[in-house]
Amino acid sequence: MLNKRAAAAQNPRLHRTAGFAIRSVKRNTLGDRGTTVDREAIGEWYRQRSATSQTLGLRLRALIEDLLRQGGVQHLSVSHRVKSLESLTEKVERKAYVDLSRQVTDLLGLRLLTFVESEAEAAASIVRGSFRVHTDRSPNKSLDLSPNQVGYRSIHLVCDIGEPRERLPEFTEAKGVLFEVQIRTVLQHAWAEFEHARNYKFAGRLPSHLQRRVFLAAGLLEVADQEFNQLAEEVRRYSLQVAQEAISGELGAELNSASLVEYLRARHPSITGVEDLSAAASLALITDELRNFGIETLADLEALLSREYLAAREKLLIRSNALGTLREAMMFNNLHRYLERSWRKSWQGFSAASIHLLAPRYGPDTLKNFAEKYGIRL
Repeated sequence: MLNKRAAAAQNPRLHRTAGFAIRSVKRNTLGDRGTTVDREAIGEWYRQRSATSQTLGLRLRALIEDLLRQGGVQHLSVSHRVKSLESLTEKVERKAYVDLSRQVTDLLGLRLLTFVESEAEAAASIVRGSFRVHTDRSPNKSLDLSPNQVGYRSIHLVCDIGEPRERLPEFTEAKGVLFEVQIRTVLQHAWAEFEHARNYKFAGRLPSHLQRRVFLAAGLLEVADQEFNQLAEEVRRYSLQVAQEAISGELGAELNSASLVEYLRARHPSITGVEDLSAAASLALITDELRNFGIETLADLEALLSREYLAAREKLLIRSNALGTLREAMMFNNLHRYLERSWRKSWQGFSAASIHLLAPRYGPDTLKNFAEKYGIRL
């Protein structure tokens, strides 16, 4: 009996993939002659690689998250998936693949979702610098569209882990394994999901009035994507300007979330937790509390963080984070005003540090009366 390699040599209708022969089979499809492949061989190829691909996907996902964090690239999510056997078989038959190890580049796929296009480009740059990218297999779907077209846009990078990581124990089995990284903005992803969900494949010709609405919807999403990207760039420029002005002592800028963070970084670098504050929902909350208290400009904030308050804080060795520091500054300045105008019951008790700071200023009895009136624990 001939083994598979010998059989393949004698029979040109046998295609090979990593030691497996895939037999071409003639079939009729609505009257047309077509070919399919040996599903058993595809299944064997898949079973030998799916578990390894799943493990590699988990490791790459964690690695890419870390790389994006180190690179300062804001993003919504990083996810991965291993293509199902059914999906793989359909693709192999549709594209008439004959060498799976060479031609299948997306058995393992990773998806990076960013908020704006500039972040998508930054993420792509990090991926290109971290893995070996096969540029001849990595189309930029945005560039595939002509000037008068709208639709699916995404960066696709076909990669392997590259020589430096091939020597690491955790990536030994991944040497030469291809994986695809898709990088999109959230709006690009929304269009891609809509286009594919519930078999909404708009490659066919719809009635003209519906086709026009499809084009309009895609165009609106692209315009919105561009606008968000421009807004992000303008916020970045504004933040840089505020930071430069704060360093030089120009404090006329209005108080808002962006100026608050830049002011604290520039004028009070010893206050901890500014980075956590800028990435959390508490930033909007504390900005509103300050505005309700009467802090309208960075000059007002500078006056609030007075020498008297900072000296009292230092004397008691208080090391509150940025959120706690700003609230303590308002209470130190005028406890009644803070509780009447700014407090939104987002916290329910005075901390030990706050009590030590406020009791000498207002007296223990007054502080107790405030606590009883507003239902705050001492």
